Amino acid sequence: MTLFLMPGERLVVLAEQQWSRRVAHGRCVNWTRGRRCEQTQLTGMADEGAAGGATRASGGTADVVLEVCPQECLHDVRTDIRVSGLTPNTSCTFRMDTHNDQGRKFSSHAHYVSDDHGRVDVATSEAVGGSYTGVFPVGLFLTLRENPDERHRMFKDDPTTPWQMKLAVFEGHLTLEESEAGEASVASTMLYRHLMRPGMRRIPVRQGRILGVLYMPQGDGPFPGLVDIFGVKTLREYRAAMLASRGFASFALCLYNCEDLPKEPEVYELEYFEEAVEFLLSQPEVIPDRCGIVSSSKGRSLA
Repeated sequence: MTLFLMPGERLVVLAEQQWSRRVAHGRCVNWTRGRRCEQTQLTGMADEGAAGGATRASGGTADVVLEVCPQECLHDVRTDIRVSGLTPNTSCTFRMDTHNDQGRKFSSHAHYVSDDHGRVDVATSEAVGGSYTGVFPVGLFLTLRENPDERHRMFKDDPTTPWQMKLAVFEGHLTLEESEAGEASVASTMLYRHLMRPGMRRIPVRQGRILGVLYMPQGDGPFPGLVDIFGVKTLREYRAAMLASRGFASFALCLYNCEDLPKEPEVYELEYFEEAVEFLLSQPEVIPDRCGIVSSSKGRSLA
């Protein structure tokens, strides 16, 4: 199999696996219109807010409750976001903020109007403004942009640590500037998005000429293999980590500008990529005839 990603595209792997028993310490269960939402908490991570990913704050004459479930999970797990206790049929703003490993801030926001019962469910309610409009359950995540410059793409240099995201709800329809200027939120909580499933292995590789990092899923396999190629001057590992979290033995291969590799190669030798494939297929956990390539930028043309 050969997979190609154009710049900016997302690869979604639909392969559900269970969390390791080692981390199944706590579980929050909420029932909403017949759906059961379960959250498995990760070992050693603090649970921000009340049980179940809900946090309460005083909001006028009623308690405002912001529910996020799961609050801590893998990067691609569906997350339910709901708020209740608002004044019925009034405007509110949801805001999400996070920082990359260089400290750059990324933000998104959406304007909603509470229903007759003072509730907003991001999965079914229609956003009327902000970073997006319409019913967009993952809109707050997918519209995160650098704030305020919007010059850098959002990705993690260190896949071993999770994204830490703050979600807050404000009264009224506010801009990002207004909500950042000290306007008090009526409720807020933290979310944690992991790129690596517990029990995965990150293995730096230097064998012969090839240089990279191998991400191996938890367990003995066998797993299908993927060689992950970016056409950038630094080795990026986040995509390989995310693919390994869904059952692929993923080898993030460095093309150039790493250690003793050429900084700006004029010629790419195909034997280098053949060695990478042979190395991956030689791993006992990898299915010997199941290897593909996922690539972007310069790596796309080389694939």
